[in-house]
Amino acid sequence: MTKIKLEDIKIKKTEETSNFFLEDREKDKRPKEVEEPKLKKVKPDKKVIINRYKVDKSSILSNNVPVRKSLVICLYASILLLAFFWGSNFFEQANIDLIVKRQTINYLDDSFSLSRNKDDYEIMINTEVYKETIGLSETEKVSSKSTGQIKLYNLYSTAPIKLNAGSFLKDDRGYPYVIKKDVSIPGFTSIDDIVTAGQADVSIEAFLAGEVYDGDPSLFTIDAFEGTSKFEKVYGKIEGLLSGGKEGTIYSLNEADKLVLDDIIETKVKGNLIKQVESLIPEGYLFYPKLTNFSYFLDGEISSDEPATSVEIEATLRAVLLREQNLTKDIINKSVDNLEEGEEKEIILNGIKNLNITFSDKDFKITKDVDKLNLKVTGDLEAVWQPDKEILKDKLKGIKKEDCLDVFSADRGIEKARVKIYPPWKKYIPTNKTKIKITLD
Repeated sequence: MTKIKLEDIKIKKTEETSNFFLEDREKDKRPKEVEEPKLKKVKPDKKVIINRYKVDKSSILSNNVPVRKSLVICLYASILLLAFFWGSNFFEQANIDLIVKRQTINYLDDSFSLSRNKDDYEIMINTEVYKETIGLSETEKVSSKSTGQIKLYNLYSTAPIKLNAGSFLKDDRGYPYVIKKDVSIPGFTSIDDIVTAGQADVSIEAFLAGEVYDGDPSLFTIDAFEGTSKFEKVYGKIEGLLSGGKEGTIYSLNEADKLVLDDIIETKVKGNLIKQVESLIPEGYLFYPKLTNFSYFLDGEISSDEPATSVEIEATLRAVLLREQNLTKDIINKSVDNLEEGEEKEIILNGIKNLNITFSDKDFKITKDVDKLNLKVTGDLEAVWQPDKEILKDKLKGIKKEDCLDVFSADRGIEKARVKIYPPWKKYIPTNKTKIKITLD
């Protein structure tokens, strides 16, 4: 048994031995302080280890990124393709350009017959009064007396009173006149105290020449009875007007003036009437200036005491208005061969308003009751086919692009066609008619 020496278990004092009990007591007496946690210092070799760990982790993640990017790219591409495909369907459209058939029509005095019963035309009559000032070059020295008619009254006696031709009278203006023939004025009558004067008509003439006598004086007295009881009971009253008095130089139309007047009437007056008719043409009718009758009236002879005067012209224009629809149909049926049923509705005529249309009979008179017209037509026009776009759309919608040729070939009015579909890979015409655009050329 080994002996253990006491020296072996002695603790060598190199430091003061702590009294644990005393230290605990002193600690209890001191105020407690909150100790901040001490950060452990990382040794350099530990930091490297941590960095190494991070580097290794990032390298693991970087190996998965390309896979995820490829998936995202594929997803975006798919969405874009679907959007483009949907958008192309939404914006799909077919543009169809058609070159239509055209035919030139020439007329050289071709005859047409129109009927009032078929509503081929209407008659318009327009009358206007115009005043134009013209010069008068013809001069003449004249001297004429005013003349007129008066009625003589007898309230003087029941017996007739005779007046001889040449007897003098005066009007209420004091102008003298003479009776142109013998006259007998019957006596008055009295029935139930109602007195009725005897009456007689007689022509009178102014004593002197000149216009001063013209007019309508109200009362005439007889010079021979002045100063007697007959003066106020035998008298006269005008019937109408006194006129015709002239004295001095009178201006009138010579041949040159007549030509000027005719030119004014045929150009200015007639032209104004034609413009009025053109402004009043009902919708659907055509007016041709040669399908007219023009006439005018001048009231009395044209003369004046001045070298210029105002002339009143009453002018009338009678015009035939042709119904455009009926005329177009007649021309197409007469000039286009092998028409199919309803085809004339797809044809328009360019230049129809420029045709020269006249009456077959140059002296034809237009009246309200005329029921038939024979016309001569001269000029050139063009028949242009206008296929019905809506009918074509109904035939084209939803068919293959290459099948469009059959549709176009069956329509006489189509010469050539060009079809473009958007998007380009589409092989069918859209089924929605609103997405089919047809242009005629």
